[in-house]
Amino acid sequence: MLDKDIKQLLSNSKNVALIGISLDSKKPSNFVMKYLLDNGYNVYPINPIHEGKKVHNQIILKNLDQLNSEIDILNIFRPSAECGAIVKESLKKNPKNIWLQLGIQNQDAKDLSIQQNIPYIENKCILVEHRRLIDV
Repeated sequence: MLDKDIKQLLSNSKNVALIGISLDSKKPSNFVMKYLLDNGYNVYPINPIHEGKKVHNQIILKNLDQLNSEIDILNIFRPSAECGAIVKESLKKNPKNIWLQLGIQNQDAKDLSIQQNIPYIENKCILVEHRRLIDV
């Protein structure tokens, strides 16, 4: 995806489902969630291990089935091997975009996204890209 497309995506998105949130403030998912909230996004944290707990004043959901909002960006902080299944499961929620964080790549996730005409980004940090393209 070209820089102009990523900039447009970040500028036109509001709702981010963040898969793999950590309660540890030193973990990238936690830091990224706070950054996105501070920059006006609605962030829906998802992690079955922490279901019902709060992170940055948001209640952590068990899975995407509990989310009642549309998903502009499905942002994934999980091991690469899990991403194909996560993307497949997410299709019933019709995410507008799939974003695998820095260091995360999965061919099945990419193929599913392409088959469904869902814009797909992998191996990029949403925070880094936002700072680079939007928050200048």
